[in-house]
Amino acid sequence: MPGPLVAGIVGSVASGVMQSKAAGKAADAQSAASNAQIAETRRQFDLVQGLLKPYVNAGTSGLQAQLDLMGLGGSMGAAPGIEEFQVGGTPATGGGGGWRYGTGGRPFGHGGTAGTPGVTKYRVNGQEFSDRASAQAYADTLRTGGVSAQDAQLAAINGIENGAQFGQLVKQGEYAMMANGAATGGLRGGDTQAAMAQFRPQMLQALIDKQLAQYGGLAANGQNAAAMTGTAAQNAGAQVNQALGDRGAAQAGAYLAQGQAWSNAGSGILNTIGSLAQPTTPGGGAWQRWSF
Repeated sequence: MPGPLVAGIVGSVASGVMQSKAAGKAADAQSAASNAQIAETRRQFDLVQGLLKPYVNAGTSGLQAQLDLMGLGGSMGAAPGIEEFQVGGTPATGGGGGWRYGTGGRPFGHGGTAGTPGVTKYRVNGQEFSDRASAQAYADTLRTGGVSAQDAQLAAINGIENGAQFGQLVKQGEYAMMANGAATGGLRGGDTQAAMAQFRPQMLQALIDKQLAQYGGLAANGQNAAAMTGTAAQNAGAQVNQALGDRGAAQAGAYLAQGQAWSNAGSGILNTIGSLAQPTTPGGGAWQRWSF
């Protein structure tokens, strides 16, 4: 093989190899940068979420306490589990083992000819139902450990009435009324007694209103913190998606560049062969012979 031909082929191959490696290295660098960006984005989001989490938790507690005090709270308790099973159906034949049927009568496993799927039913504490909605409704009637909205409200009001703040305010208010009645000579009068009888319910209602407002403030702060967390999550998601897109584009670009490099190398080899395989004399029609 002539020296120019060998040199041309080697040069084309070497150029293809170098261009392909360069494209791969560029893609690797872009991928590494994208991965670093994704990791940093996640770190920043975790930091923001951690900073806002106490406010979200406080807001959740404030909202629940507000609902309880308003008579809208309580909890449902735990319901028994719902068992799903199959009734009827025919097994498969052949193939070393029949089919079994799972959720919705769909066969799974392996075997020869699939059998006929059975009917899906549901069981709750031994009671069978033909549809999940009926089973869930029955399970809801068997919930345990829950608290009704009325009981939750009563517990919240009792908590205020039996609290130290209410007791201290009532004590101070009743003492002031008794002192005023004694000073005016109306300690045992009807006005003083009526005022004292009304004072405790009025004080309790005032504290309930105050608690509702305070719980509402907590809930509002928690809502704002949750919204900020959601915004941070959306921003982080957009940045991660962009980084993933950049990484994919870099990989795709590398594959295209590598393909183009080898295509150019192939073209170079063909051009080299073509340039050397020319007639030895202009118009003579005699082609150069090579010894391989």
